Amino acid sequence: DTFQFPGSDTMVSLHISYNQIGNIETGAFRNLTSLRYMYASHNRLEYLQANLFQGLTSLEYLDISSNNIRSTESETFRDLYNLQTMILSENNLSGELSGVLGNYMSNLVTLHVSKNRLESVDERLEFPNLETLNLDSNSILRLGANAFDALSELQTANLAINNISVLHSSTFSTNRALRTLFL
Repeated sequence: DTFQFPGSDTMVSLHISYNQIGNIETGAFRNLTSLRYMYASHNRLEYLQANLFQGLTSLEYLDISSNNIRSTESETFRDLYNLQTMILSENNLSGELSGVLGNYMSNLVTLHVSKNRLESVDERLEFPNLETLNLDSNSILRLGANAFDALSELQTANLAINNISVLHSSTFSTNRALRTLFL
């Protein structure tokens, strides 16, 4: 039988940071329909499977930083359409950014994915409300020409301490709200 957290529809904040959690089963959060804040940093998570956050449709803040997360599935963050802040820093995520995150989190305002092993931001990111994007200290080699086109509210982008060797002249051309850019 799958473990489920108690408290179902009354719990608004869950703090499970600084433990030795290496795996969370799909369905563990299913009944936490009122949960708005989740802190799961500094554990030993390595893999986030599809539908892990199923049922967390009220979640606004998610901190899963300082784990050892190497990969996610395309459906991992599907139910997090009300998420406003995600902190995925200090993990071992690699590959292309949108492949890691998917494009389900349309209300995302702040995204921190620094200190990982991401190699590129090629695909168009579909986070229309994103204001702050932190991707510093990765292994990013290239930024796609249209990768940031849909980020109309982007004000701060930190891409410092990477290995960027391909930067198109149009990469940030549609980001009219952009005030601070770290390359």
